Amino acid sequence: MAYFYAAVWPDFAPPLTYIGHPLQSRSVGVWFIGLSRRIDKPGSGFGGVAVAAVEPLYFENFYRKMLVGDGTIALFLDDATLLARSPQNDKAMGKSFASTDLFQSLRSNRQGFTWSASPIDGVRRLAGFRLLDGFPIVVLITLDEADLFRSWRSHATALSVGAAILLAVLAVLEWLSRRYRRQEEYARRRLEEASRLETVGRLTTWIAHDIGNFTRIVRSAVLLLRPMTGDKPEAARLLDDIELSLTSGRELVNQLLAYSGMKEIRPQSADIGTLVTNALPVLRRAVGPDIEIKFEHDGTNEVCLIDTVQFQAAIVNLVLNSRDAMPDGGVITIGLRIVRSVTEDRWIQIDVHDNGQGMTQGVLAQAFDPFFTTKSPDKGSGLGLGQVLDFVDRSGGQVLASSAEGLGATVSLRFPVHDLREMNGGISAP
Repeated sequence: MAYFYAAVWPDFAPPLTYIGHPLQSRSVGVWFIGLSRRIDKPGSGFGGVAVAAVEPLYFENFYRKMLVGDGTIALFLDDATLLARSPQNDKAMGKSFASTDLFQSLRSNRQGFTWSASPIDGVRRLAGFRLLDGFPIVVLITLDEADLFRSWRSHATALSVGAAILLAVLAVLEWLSRRYRRQEEYARRRLEEASRLETVGRLTTWIAHDIGNFTRIVRSAVLLLRPMTGDKPEAARLLDDIELSLTSGRELVNQLLAYSGMKEIRPQSADIGTLVTNALPVLRRAVGPDIEIKFEHDGTNEVCLIDTVQFQAAIVNLVLNSRDAMPDGGVITIGLRIVRSVTEDRWIQIDVHDNGQGMTQGVLAQAFDPFFTTKSPDKGSGLGLGQVLDFVDRSGGQVLASSAEGLGATVSLRFPVHDLREMNGGISAP
């Protein structure tokens, strides 16, 4: 048949070659492809036909040496009949695939690329095809999608990891920069605050000394006048009023000296729970019948190294502030518990909470400033919370405050737990 086509078909004039469909030998079961080519004599006369048979295995062995991963290389006739394929697939040999997307594309393009699923094994691949010049053969090379994207994914992964590392480095640098700026700003504010407090402390000391000198002179005068008022009750009452004013003045002097740092702290080991319990009767009398004081104690009996007199004065200050925030009455809760810091240090924390008017954030930010007060001049000097803060700082403690307008306020004092074994040379008490 191949001989006949090559001999009589006009279109197969030299140098065209006829390639037949694959056939399978009935005797040995081997596939082969018939090829024929017409030979003309000089003067354009028919001189014969050259005929050959090639096994598809020849092409498959040749293509197997090419590295295409899990892809394929195949030869098709231009009518979409499979001639050879690597890897080999005997079931597909000689079949036509004219209805596939690939060969539909061949109708308009002699070469190109397309994504499609293989009609032989169903695997989606990128296919590149070309119709050879001078031969009715289509060469098809496909690359598996996973092979194509493996290199891209490895590069993308490397780029992503590199970008992530770069972003992490930038984030760390930004965090360090912000932390440094915060520390610098905090140090600057602390320096300004220290300078301001030093100036205020010096001014306070001068004022305290002047007031003290004045009160001593007045008190001396009262002592001299007292014997002369035995038969003059009105004069005696006037001296009593002067004595009362002098007592208030002496308390103000003590507050001023404590704030300025001139008043010495005398620390001693003390059970905070016992100090608060002993102060409760005085505190309840100070706040009046419309306000209830609750003491919540978790059973802690740890001790701190503090000045007990100034500690009790600080508690009184906080309770009186809470009282003034509740003109219509309410509840003041004093809590005592053990807390731990980030470094696992143990602290005794005293919380003084009220359900009064609360403070705005602006007022809360200034609450511990010297001479700052929201009370009228006859009800507050603005030194109470400043004195509390100064005492706690000088005792190695911390002051925390939180409040919201209409939701009350909480002021917490923290003091480091004092280990009695350190005082006893590391030996516990029996």
